[in-house]
Amino acid sequence: MRTTCLLLAILLGGGRLCAQGTPLATGTLSGVVTEGGGLPVAGAEVVLTGFPVVTTNGRGAWRITDVTAGSWTVTIRRLGYAPRTVVVQVAADRETTLPVLLTPMALPVEELVVTASRRPERLADAVVTTELIDRRTIESTAAPDMAAVLTEQTGIQLAGGHPSGTGVMLQGLSSERVLILLDGQPLSGRLSGTFDLARIPSTAVERVEVVKGPQSTLYGSEAMGGVVNIITRRPGERTSRVDTRILVGGSGRRQADLTGETGIGAVRANATIGIREQDRVPGDPDATGALARETDASGSIVWRPEGIYSLEASGLFTKERLRSQSGSLYTFGDNTQIAARLVGRRQTETHLLQATLHGSEFENLARASAFPEPIAGTGNTQVQRLFEADLLWHGPVLPRLTADIGAEARSEYISSTDGRIEGGPRSLGTFESYGQLEWRVGRLAVVPGTRVSVSEQWGTTATPRLAFRLLASDPLTIRASASRGFRAPDFKELYLDFTNEPAGYAVRGNPDLTPEQSVNLSAGADWAVPTGYARVQGYWNQLEGFIETRPLASSGSLVEYTYANVANGNTWGVDAEVGAVRGAWRLEIGYGWLGTRDGETGGVLLGRPEHSGRTMVGFAAAKGPRITATGVYTGATPMERDSTGVISSTRGAFARLDLRAAQRLMWGMEVSAGVDNLFNAKPAEWAGAVGRQGYVAVSWGVIKGS
Repeated sequence: MRTTCLLLAILLGGGRLCAQGTPLATGTLSGVVTEGGGLPVAGAEVVLTGFPVVTTNGRGAWRITDVTAGSWTVTIRRLGYAPRTVVVQVAADRETTLPVLLTPMALPVEELVVTASRRPERLADAVVTTELIDRRTIESTAAPDMAAVLTEQTGIQLAGGHPSGTGVMLQGLSSERVLILLDGQPLSGRLSGTFDLARIPSTAVERVEVVKGPQSTLYGSEAMGGVVNIITRRPGERTSRVDTRILVGGSGRRQADLTGETGIGAVRANATIGIREQDRVPGDPDATGALARETDASGSIVWRPEGIYSLEASGLFTKERLRSQSGSLYTFGDNTQIAARLVGRRQTETHLLQATLHGSEFENLARASAFPEPIAGTGNTQVQRLFEADLLWHGPVLPRLTADIGAEARSEYISSTDGRIEGGPRSLGTFESYGQLEWRVGRLAVVPGTRVSVSEQWGTTATPRLAFRLLASDPLTIRASASRGFRAPDFKELYLDFTNEPAGYAVRGNPDLTPEQSVNLSAGADWAVPTGYARVQGYWNQLEGFIETRPLASSGSLVEYTYANVANGNTWGVDAEVGAVRGAWRLEIGYGWLGTRDGETGGVLLGRPEHSGRTMVGFAAAKGPRITATGVYTGATPMERDSTGVISSTRGAFARLDLRAAQRLMWGMEVSAGVDNLFNAKPAEWAGAVGRQGYVAVSWGVIKGS
């Protein structure tokens, strides 16, 4: 009778009384879920049969009361980690503690990503290969900005130079053809076609998603080479916390930041403020008299009531002073970056309706002075603004057939006080509609889609895509796609009116330009199990009507140039990566091979390395230090050619090694130290800041939550 009673009690969720009125002995079961290095794992689900699922708080802690004494099986699971099942003996009238160590998966295929389809989906279900850099990885780099994070964690090549900063190159396509998104929305702020990723502080970022190859079907212009989506931090659902970090290092590096989050009822909010400073500028590591100083703030407010509706507002502010010396003159770039976003959602298990309003402004004040401080009231100010309204619907339309349908209206504006914009301030309006279907037949998904973009300046263009995803087996996914991409001419190419009399040349915009076009074919495969993964992707790009400068008839002593759709070419290559996790050890190895052809000369495209690679080795014991060593290799790169088309200047190969160690202490404190570019490799003409730089940091966090 007592055995039957005990079974009934367990099935009913740990009941306290039997039919005879005899109370069952019960206890409390609690624990802390951590990963290597003693880091707490928040948001992990603790499953105990007969009890509601419990979620760990910001400290990784959980607790279940009124558990019948005896043997229980506990399962702990968290996206991005291998699940863990433990058998525990619960004692009567006391609290039993169960510490659990989770191991991060080699490739987090269950993590949710949003870039591949503009909506949340599992990484394994993305129709195009997506690279994910999570918050844990960003923190492990101690990188001050997103340019440094992408270099170390993906081996992505940086391009550009001061004063435009450092941009991203993907599949051999330069930074003006790679779209930079903040929370899924484009940003204003390109100088000479480059968006300087060093402007975005790493402390504000939750994760980064990188999709290589044309994504114009979903994102329109500038996504010809791919998309880098920087997703800012969001508040947790139940915890309140405050985190702070202070870092000092070589080259005058000083950094401090403060992050907090809290909430009342269904409203949650977070904010981050920080300052960064070092004696070097993005895009020109060897500049004398250099200074880069940034002050930034970011945050979000999220309203998640019970039900299917939510409302979210977020914003980013960065104030930047860049200084470098050329001869006897100092040049200054004072930049202000502002972005704001409001999103309303209605989301069920099968449907999503999302409306977004987004605005972005960038102001650049360029000055020169014989002194280390600029002269007030001098210089040229350029202002760029972008406003966009976006509507997206996702849902099933037939059995095994779902649709993503959207529309965007965008307005862009530019002004310059030095008269470089022909006709004064300019604005440009664009309307775009897009849609894609996903048809699933067994393990095969076929995803056709297209986008139609209509501009008041350059007309209409369509960018279709046909993609396939085959779940060949549980660990193996095969992907392939054929797509078109485009880049619309920018304000500089359309309306620039610039004369440099001392240098004897002038540049005139061309309002008759049409968008650049590309055709892409790609195919790849992912094999992933909890302890290891392998990925490979091959691609081929046909480039058509790229915009370049061309000479006009001379006017007196001036040589005049304009822009025209004249350049063609090809890029092709292979990206491969393998990784493994075994106990406290983690290993990742990546390699990229790139081939290019200039349609005019028949030679290679300049500024593109043929070989690149990345290796990472990490060690994180249960409570010991976390140690990582990351190596990044960039092969020899052709930089210039002579009048006969022969390469006349080549940047040498570059190998960089970064080391870091971190130790978690008591009371939420952590100390870390590292050195970037241990061997101080510094090839000429390198866009990034690559000299050896050591640093030490102390961080401290206070967490309060249910």
